[in-house]
Amino acid sequence: ELVSLDHLDAFVQRVAINPAEDKLAYEAVRFTSTPEPDQERFPFLEVIDLSNPMHPTRLAENYGGDRALAWSPDGEWLAFGEYDDQQVLQVVISRPDGSERYQITRFTDPNANIYTLRWSPDGKSLAFHYDQSIYDPDLSLVVVSNLPANPTVNVLKNDSITNFGYFWWQSQNTIGVWSGSVYWVDAANSQVVDVLPEAEIPEGFIQFPRPFGDLGLIGFFSSSTDFYYIFDTHSRALERMVNARDPLSGIIPFEDLHLTPVTFPGEEMCQDLP
Repeated sequence: ELVSLDHLDAFVQRVAINPAEDKLAYEAVRFTSTPEPDQERFPFLEVIDLSNPMHPTRLAENYGGDRALAWSPDGEWLAFGEYDDQQVLQVVISRPDGSERYQITRFTDPNANIYTLRWSPDGKSLAFHYDQSIYDPDLSLVVVSNLPANPTVNVLKNDSITNFGYFWWQSQNTIGVWSGSVYWVDAANSQVVDVLPEAEIPEGFIQFPRPFGDLGLIGFFSSSTDFYYIFDTHSRALERMVNARDPLSGIIPFEDLHLTPVTFPGEEMCQDLP
């Protein structure tokens, strides 16, 4: 247990620890009294120093978005969603102590939502999903560069990509996008710089692709998660791992979904948690 938040008169919905593991940001909802289904909620965002958790810093009074909370790689900034005075959801970046903050978007649609904030490896750009309207879903992938003080907003668009689904930063300037096939897109001009077509996979499917840090590797399931593959983005070598399903039950053990099928420096020092 890192810290207890039982003293809060609120329901904590999301937490994020900084890279140095000495600060914790959390989103919480406070009710005016016993919560009822139709009762007004008051979401807020705070940061605490784990060495002094009873003295939080309030960063947002009207927090919003879904998975819209992310520390920069160096831990100097926190990105999050917050409703402005017109009740339009915007993206804000702030120092953990609140001493410096910037609203880096100027959206105007009050029905839009923000999902999944992700920083570039150098901490100078931020990418996220933007849902134009809950009544007419139009999921876009937005990149804000030149952070912190001079944000430039770019909506990625490419006719080859029908849906900007799950994404990750492959490098400082390249974003990997899963849209049936896996595409690597230049974050500045939306040009596809590489692609792994799902037709090249023996089973013809790519599911749940995930990068392995900065190793230049991605892993994914195929054919209803029957097989697991490792793809090397440098050599374009494709390796099929053992059958991912339990031969007796036919079920994939949940814990196996999080095991890394590659070695990494320092792995021999890791130990299983009790």
